[in-house]
Amino acid sequence: MNPIQSNMNPMQIIAQLQSSKNPMQMMKSILGGNPLFQRAMQMADGKNPRELQNIAKNLCEQRGIDFDQAVSQIQNLGVKIPVDNGK
Repeated sequence: MNPIQSNMNPMQIIAQLQSSKNPMQMMKSILGGNPLFQRAMQMADGKNPRELQNIAKNLCEQRGIDFDQAVSQIQNLGVKIPVDNGK
């Protein structure tokens, strides 16, 4: 059974992910059948943190999203995201 009920709001989902001992496994169980999530997992496979950040920056740029604002908004939800500010 899916650990997250469909009637949960996004903040409840984030809280559940934060309290999980293995958030990535939980996300896989929740979103594993989603083609976009599957593609994201393929893109991330074998990448180091700097490469993942570059992918995220490129995706933001393609969609007209300010990367720094996106990171700030995610961090405001209590999600810890390591950001490499090195060039």
